[in-house]
Amino acid sequence: MRKETKWNLRGRTRWPQAFLMFLPERLILIGMSTSLKITLQKSIVPDQRPVISCGLSGHLGVTDTVSIASHSEKFLRRPAWRQIMTRLCIQTTKAVSPKPFLKWAGGKRQLLPTILPALPADFDLSVHRFFEPFMGGAALTWALATDQASAMLLAPKGKTRRPLVLNDANTDLVTTYRVIQDDPEALITMLRGLEHDTSASAYYNVRAREPTDRIERAARTIFLNKLGFNGLHRVNGSGKYNVSYGKVMKSSIFDPDLLRACAGWLQHVEVRSGNYVTALSDARGGDVVYLDPPYIPLTPTAGFTAYTLNNFLEMDQWALAGVIRGLIARGVRVILSNSNAELTRSIYGTELNLFAVSATRKIGASKSSRAAVKEVLGISYDPTTSRNPAVLAKLHRLTTANPVAKVSS
Repeated sequence: MRKETKWNLRGRTRWPQAFLMFLPERLILIGMSTSLKITLQKSIVPDQRPVISCGLSGHLGVTDTVSIASHSEKFLRRPAWRQIMTRLCIQTTKAVSPKPFLKWAGGKRQLLPTILPALPADFDLSVHRFFEPFMGGAALTWALATDQASAMLLAPKGKTRRPLVLNDANTDLVTTYRVIQDDPEALITMLRGLEHDTSASAYYNVRAREPTDRIERAARTIFLNKLGFNGLHRVNGSGKYNVSYGKVMKSSIFDPDLLRACAGWLQHVEVRSGNYVTALSDARGGDVVYLDPPYIPLTPTAGFTAYTLNNFLEMDQWALAGVIRGLIARGVRVILSNSNAELTRSIYGTELNLFAVSATRKIGASKSSRAAVKEVLGISYDPTTSRNPAVLAKLHRLTTANPVAKVSS
């Protein structure tokens, strides 16, 4: 039997969250990418002299543990292990939660207060999986890493079935995520060398390079993203990155603590590369798929040049609608973001319940192109079965989905 307690420490502001996991043979403390000074004491009754104690100072990563001394395991095997009273004292220097480490055109951080309540009420990362096949900055995935941290830690372990699945057709982006996942310290070292010169000439020199080393490619991607115009990622007809230099807004182009926090949570993520159809091939009933494809232009001149060498055209939007239909038939729950265009409603309105949402987009250089724009949020399931139906009830509903029969297993 397993009991888990999520401790929200009181009496101080900005405490990090930690997890105490009570197991039949051990008790462990799991940190959330926070620099910690830890004192852990256990006693059978309050105010009794502790029978076990241990301490740790330093950085406690997401999956790092404070283990009980070996001589205590015998004690913890006793039937009374669940009666152990635990006192936890944590002093923190800085708490860092995972969030997008890139600035990304069309990012979803501002829409999280709407998207998170729209998730199915029974969605649980300890049982289901979450797929984001057009990951970009992966704002929703990072939000889920915090929102369902305890469930994710209880999910089945193994590289072949991790609870979160990220995918993108942008190979530079995928390489960057994988480097952060596997070797964040090497990436941090290289970025420290690059950020000494953030001038336009340095930007164009780095842009002209085509490194083959994966660490260098990841560092180049972050460097260009932070210094390029408005977080765009755009390539020309030859597949060459061609975003112009933008204004430097901060003295540093990266946050090492944030990269470390993301590296810890990426241990629970499978990062895939390639076509979104292939990435979704193993989605099962109960899983949730969030689709954030390149948007249908609101006007003929609203789109920008290709995100990848193979652009996402109108026929690709129709093909995506067909994939959505197949996912729904398999019992997969689907969430979609796109522009609030007539074509969007025509393509996706049959399979999805579409709601109008508003977001501020800062792509164009003129003031008028930085205004609030109308987008759609689509869900494949009954809105009353979402986490917070009241949030969706306040939105203007554009279409009502037709039910799709599930394929019998």
